[in-house]
Amino acid sequence: MRLLIRRVAAIPLDGVHDLLPEVDIAIEHGRIRAIGVAPPDFTPDQVIDGREHVALPAFFNAHTHAAMILLRGWAEDLPFDRWLNEKI
Repeated sequence: MRLLIRRVAAIPLDGVHDLLPEVDIAIEHGRIRAIGVAPPDFTPDQVIDGREHVALPAFFNAHTHAAMILLRGWAEDLPFDRWLNEKI
């Protein structure tokens, strides 16, 4: 599957650009092949109009509460602030 997103604003996180306004993003078999101008040999199966949209990197949860989940139920007779500050 080849997908072309046309004229979308993109946030590349490349350390050089904050925003790339109105670029094309060519995606082939689930991988980004080009950002900027689609290669001349790229023939998309589907085209999406990206005007008034922003393409940005995926978010991930870097702030987790794993320790609290593991210790859930431990000292649950305490008020929240004491449980958080004294037991966790």
